[in-house]
Amino acid sequence: MAASGTAEVSTAAELVSAIREASYGTVKLTSDITIYTTLVVNRTVTLDLNGYVLKYGSSAGHVITVSSGILTI
Repeated sequence: MAASGTAEVSTAAELVSAIREASYGTVKLTSDITIYTTLVVNRTVTLDLNGYVLKYGSSAGHVITVSSGILTI
């Protein structure tokens, strides 16, 4: 069964949680978000930046790692 819901997120914690939640097919930013750990994607999901910025606040590593599934931005 494909995920179909949309999660609207405004914090790094909400973003990480929504990316992990299998029922959301789309995760939509509602503000600029800075994350300090790599966002790991383990499923098929769309990340809708919605005109906002996803910023990586660390000097090492990657902003996003897709370990399985498909990430559409």
